Amino acid sequence: MLYLLWSVHNGIVCGTGLYEIGIITSVVVTILVLVLDLMPLKKASYLLIVNASGITTEADIISIIKKYCRYHRIKSRNLSRDGLDMIVELRSQRGAQLMEAVLKVPGVTNVSLVAHDSESIV
Repeated sequence: MLYLLWSVHNGIVCGTGLYEIGIITSVVVTILVLVLDLMPLKKASYLLIVNASGITTEADIISIIKKYCRYHRIKSRNLSRDGLDMIVELRSQRGAQLMEAVLKVPGVTNVSLVAHDSESIV
């Protein structure tokens, strides 16, 4: 977006003959883009998908998630006669350990961890 607006700005400035301003803004925008490129981005979030045989396991699962990551949010909770399906959005650097700990909870049958960049496919 920055590049698009900068190019429109440069076209207008050069069209009016203010070449010095065009050169100065080009240098400033180039430096800004380089600085933004060097800045670290936040880690992408993950979706933890848990299948369990009962709703009583939810409290245990949430306590384990809190132990392994600071941020989490339950995106979906589906309860049926067969058990509980839950999707939790989280950020963690210890995904493998989290999955192992959740899988050890009695009643948990399946655990999946999927990278999620919060962008829509549509």
